[in-house]
Amino acid sequence: MSLVKCKECKTEVSNKAITCPNCGIDKPGKKNASAGWLLFFFFLIAFIILPLTADKNRPIAKQQSPDDRNIRAFQQSGYFKDGLRNRIFSVKMTGEVNESEVLSFARDRPNTKGQITAVYFYPKGSAIPADGITMAGSVFRANDMLYEMAGLSKWRYAYMKNLNGSETFIDCIDKPTHDLCRRK
Repeated sequence: MSLVKCKECKTEVSNKAITCPNCGIDKPGKKNASAGWLLFFFFLIAFIILPLTADKNRPIAKQQSPDDRNIRAFQQSGYFKDGLRNRIFSVKMTGEVNESEVLSFARDRPNTKGQITAVYFYPKGSAIPADGITMAGSVFRANDMLYEMAGLSKWRYAYMKNLNGSETFIDCIDKPTHDLCRRK
């Protein structure tokens, strides 16, 4: 038997003592190593074992999330932003999408509160303005190009976030005479 100092009160006690007779702490001469081992095992599992097994637990055919589909189903063709941060986007739909996916993609475009954001969605194979609206110089010239320039296709969907924050979303096949739809 030997004497060791209690880690709590520093009184000398037997190394065989279960509690310190002075302060009552459990195992007075031994440092508590269980917290250190617990931390070690946590890091071992988190940084070594889990990364090695992660690929084995993943299904072979990963299910596509709606966000993944949105990224692949749309391709931005043109973009215009004026000094007030009004924005116009021309977007090609590259795959099969439903109306809610189109609206979700439109709502994800940047918008400055109190300014207008317009997004026009063209079917695959359409003649879409790209550099023309990007280089337009003003919102009015960009809109003129979209609505009046010969040789451009009609868009399928139109989305507008207005100055007051309200939204308009139109399927131009269902409502071809709406102000947001190209008529020519």
